[in-house]
Formats: sequence, C-alpha cells, structure tokens
Amino acid sequence: LVLHFRTVFDPDDRSIVRFVDGDLQRPVRRQQNSYNTYLGPQPYYSRVGVYDDVVLETVGAASVSQLVVDVALSDDLATGRVTVEVEGISQREELELDVRLLAPDGAMVEQAGTPLSECKGTYQAEATLLVRDPELWWPRGYGEQPLYQVEVAIVADGEAVQRETRTVGFRRVTMPEMLHFCVNGVPVRLWGGNWVSPDWVTAVWNPQRAEQLFDIAENAHFNAFRVWGVVEATDDRFYELADQRGFLLWQDFTVLPLQPDEISRAICRQESAQLVRRLKQHPSILMWCGGNEAAMWHESEFGGPGGEWPGRVPAEQDVAEVCRELDPARFYLPNSPYYGIDANDPKQGDTHGYTNMWYVPGYDDLLFASEDTRIAAPPLRSLKRFFAPQDLWPESYSPVYRHGNAYPWPESWMGYTTSMSWKKTGPVEQFYDATNA
Repeated sequence: LVLHFRTVFDPDDRSIVRFVDGDLQRPVRRQQNSYNTYLGPQPYYSRVGVYDDVVLETVGAASVSQLVVDVALSDDLATGRVTVEVEGISQREELELDVRLLAPDGAMVEQAGTPLSECKGTYQAEATLLVRDPELWWPRGYGEQPLYQVEVAIVADGEAVQRETRTVGFRRVTMPEMLHFCVNGVPVRLWGGNWVSPDWVTAVWNPQRAEQLFDIAENAHFNAFRVWGVVEATDDRFYELADQRGFLLWQDFTVLPLQPDEISRAICRQESAQLVRRLKQHPSILMWCGGNEAAMWHESEFGGPGGEWPGRVPAEQDVAEVCRELDPARFYLPNSPYYGIDANDPKQGDTHGYTNMWYVPGYDDLLFASEDTRIAAPPLRSLKRFFAPQDLWPESYSPVYRHGNAYPWPESWMGYTTSMSWKKTGPVEQFYDATNA
C-alpha cells in the first residue's frame, strides 16, 4: 500500500488560510472555526497523514456499497417496522439478501429473505420486517433504552459473503407545538447543551474523551445535545452512545453554500442525503436543522425578516426537500435560529443568546434556547495566578458600566479570554458596579 498526499500548506507562503479577492481560501476542507480565534487552535495548522486504521479489502462474490435502515412505530405504539435498503456490486447473478431483527436480549424477532436483482454488475434490494409490541426506547429520565440489532447479510451459494449490523430503537416523536416534542405520547422537557468537538486541535475522534463528556452531561442531568454543524463531522460512535444513554439529538447540517449556484446546490443535496441515510435509523435523532446562524446575522443586511440571507436557497429548498423525501417523519428547521419578527426572536422560534448584554424583550420567557452561554470570571485566587498584576484592576479603570462601553470588565482582560466572552456575561440589568477586583 502506497499513499501519496500533498502538503496542505501553500508552497509559496506556507500559510494555511489566505484571502483572495476578499474571499477566504483554504487548501484543505475544514470548518472555518478551525482557522479563527473563536474556537480554533492558535497558531493555525492542520493534521496531515494517516490518523486512523487502514483496511485493505478484497471483494469476492459481492459487496455492500450503501445500506439504509429506516425505523417507524405506529400511532398506537403497537407495531414497529424496519425497512432495509441495500445496494452494492456483484460478480454473480444469483445472490440473496437475508435480514434478521434481534431483540435487546439477542433473541431473533423476525427474519426476511429476498433475491437480489443484479444488473450489469450492481444490485439493489429492499426488505421490510414487522414486530408486534416492541420494547419502546425512551429519552433518559423517562424510561429505558432497549436497542434492537438489524443484521444484514449478502448470501451466495448458501454462505454470507458480507455482513452488516445496525442498531435501532422503536420510539415515536411528535411535535404538537413549535419545538415542543412528545416521545411515545409523553411531553419531554429537553435539557442539554451544544456538542462542539472533543478535540479542537486534531478533530480526530477520541472515544475516551467522548465517554467522559457524556458522563459529565449525565451528571448535569442533560437528556439532549444539539450537534453543532459548524465543526468537523461526528463519528458514528457518538450516535451509538446517544442511543445507549438516551440522549435526544438536534442534528445540524454542515455549513451551507453561500451562493445558490447549481454546482454548489448539487453538492449540498448529495451530502445532505448522505448524512440523512447514514443517521436516520438512530432513535436518538430528534430533528434536522439546515445550518447555524446564517439568517440571524445577515437578515438586516439583506432586507430584514423574510429577506435574503446567504444559504437561504439550499436551506429552504434543497436540504428541506432531501429531508422531506428521505425522512418525512422528522421535523426540519431551515436554520438556527429562524422564525419570528427577526430570525432570533425568542418568542416564536429558537433563539441564540448572543444579545445577552442588552435587554431583549421576551427573553425571560423564551420558547427554545438552541444555543446559549453565560460566562463569569473565575474566582479571584485563580485570576491572580494567570493575570499580570497590572492587568487585574488597572488604576485608570472605572467600574461604572455606562452606555457605549464595549466590555463589562477592564479592557486589559481581553488578552486573557476569547470566543466573544465579553458579550455572554448576562443581561446588563443584572450587573452590579464592582469597586475592586
């Protein structure tokens, strides 16, 4: 096995990011937040080379190129349905698809077999399994998380030439009111946080770190995560952990193309479909969301609520159509935040708490906080350990917070913080004027 790869650095100036005609250009396809001071590492750099297992696979009679599993539960919660769609390549004309559904205790619940329709070296097939009175999957805090196994085998001459396994759960999600969800007929209060990335430096999946973060989330009584779309894609194991631990997932798509040209829209549709097909069998997936904050920051620039914003066409048309076609049972939100008198209206849709420093009507009784942050200074003993003495409380600093102040603390503090922390400190009406450090 010989691997060839080029440097991700520009051979002329050795920089990772640069601006060409005002546009940010990167020789590698990573999320923008890997290359800025908001959440990315400093200085900028990118991983290069092999950072996971390498597998050499020889194909015999046939192989699976795509496996899609869909799970549904009837309105009365009495009948579960599993639909399996499989595609692949074949060197034989006579193949069979064998599908088995195993209960949480390992006992076989249902089995189906069907001949594969081979045509010019490829095949495709579909099988459906029904199960009466399935054990129901619940979010944590509302019940147990029984998981079934779907075993798929491609059979030639009575022997399986390839096996694939998917884990599924039976639950029914409804939304009687905007962003108010019921699971198996029971209203569920969502309490959680945004899943960003366990390791910003390499973006390589770290199972130990992920387990630790789930432990911390359980200790905080979380039962939900919003999978933030503006970071590296999450590993399959993340969704398995969510299934096992009873976490509901608000799943963002990645950054949408800013310009609605046909090539970009085609790529967007293709990648969106890949994500939906890959994940939709997971009981933890609660809903889909087209992207993050494109409408919120750009509406005023493009004419206010209902106006144009970068990514609007693919979000409202292309990704919406993909979700409607491939996974119609789940709710789709074109952007986060999205609905209201403006995109960040706390009363009509979801809201992001970036206006925390100012008074926001309705914020004390918001509908759904899909992204929110409160930041406070560490204890004084900690500040003294990593602040230069002259920066902690400058002699010229006035603690009175007046209109026009950029920061709720001394400007010298800005060298010790990041991620726009200064605007995430809480509503100004809750401030008290400090007289010393």
